[in-house]
Amino acid sequence: MTEKNIVEKNCDLLNDFMRCAIDRPEILDTIPRDAQLILLPTNDPELHKENLKIVERLRKEGRKHEENI
Repeated sequence: MTEKNIVEKNCDLLNDFMRCAIDRPEILDTIPRDAQLILLPTNDPELHKENLKIVERLRKEGRKHEENI
């Protein structure tokens, strides 16, 4: 998967998330203000794997994180 493909798929995923947030704005209250949101799609194993690499990098950097918000 190319970086461009990863970015495009994550943009699509973000659009889906934003549509969901518009329908249910209370979900935004569960996300800390300074959070980095990493979406792990269950219907796209390849993108899921690529996004997990970002999560692992954040962990190695000692960044705080929460899973399954």
